[in-house]
Amino acid sequence: MTKKNSYEEVRCWLLDCYYQYCRGKLIGEKQWAPDEFEFGYAYDQIYDADAPVLERLMVEVLVIVLAAGRAPAAEEYHRQKIANLLAESDLKVIFYDANEDEIEGLLQDMKILRLV
Repeated sequence: MTKKNSYEEVRCWLLDCYYQYCRGKLIGEKQWAPDEFEFGYAYDQIYDADAPVLERLMVEVLVIVLAAGRAPAAEEYHRQKIANLLAESDLKVIFYDANEDEIEGLLQDMKILRLV
């Protein structure tokens, strides 16, 4: 993720990784291990520590949404990552040069997750 990307683009990339992992399970007829989640694989594939703060925030929020309450420990981990990002920079600073398309869905999801 080198250029600025919209929330929708980041979500599509994450969902593609999610899909590929699940599809691989079906092809290989592999059983799910305890505490194994497709969103964890997708996160590992897409997360880039060097990406802009806005995109890292997008990925963290999306992973919590995709977990949908199924993995409390993972959710807490990602909530802490979000808290760390927000401690580094205020949302106004993070969103400063972003356009509405880049952040509209993100803000909606952050409200659903009670992050803002």
